[in-house]
Amino acid sequence: MQEQISLKTLLPQLTVDRIQHYIQEHQLQPGDQIPSESQMTDMFSVSRSTVREAVKILHTRGVLTIRRGVGTFITTGCNLFLAQLQQDRKKLLLDIAYFRLIIEPELMPLVVQCITQSEIEELFSLCDRMETRIALQQDYYDEDVAFHTLLMRASGNHVMIQLIPIIEQAIALFMEATDYSLRQETIATHRAVAIAIVRGDVSGAKDAIRQHLQYNVDKFIYK
Repeated sequence: MQEQISLKTLLPQLTVDRIQHYIQEHQLQPGDQIPSESQMTDMFSVSRSTVREAVKILHTRGVLTIRRGVGTFITTGCNLFLAQLQQDRKKLLLDIAYFRLIIEPELMPLVVQCITQSEIEELFSLCDRMETRIALQQDYYDEDVAFHTLLMRASGNHVMIQLIPIIEQAIALFMEATDYSLRQETIATHRAVAIAIVRGDVSGAKDAIRQHLQYNVDKFIYK
């Protein structure tokens, strides 16, 4: 039976996905050791308790074996689980993407109403920094995350603010899944969102962020 994912368990589930992606990207095999808890805390920018819970989930599924005092290893003979994990990964990513498509555009009226001048200046600064890093073919994850989290904070919606760690992980997962191939789209749509906000154009801001999120979904489905 497929696991029911609640907000409380979503961050560990996303970290499960990051670990799975790491295993596949580095072509680790049954018997290989994965990074330590402290290393994964730094790699994925999550707490130790989140990493611990993610490892526990994979251990329960039979994917990882924990050797106390030694480390955590890919379980011998676990290849049958990897295909299922890949299927679960796509489902989880799409679930999160569709959740964001529903929620983030509807925050725009609050953002337009509540955003401060300093936050507007920071939005445009983040756009500039993203464009610079993309032009240099550098990682722009930090700027992308900062852009979306600034919008959530600017909305003043405390429930959405609590979801920021989940959105951070979701952005990282989509960047990994699409190989950062949406660079030019990222430049255009992020700046379109910022311009619409500064003009007080709620409809334009909603359309721009919806377009940005839909591009991510389409690229992931049809890549």
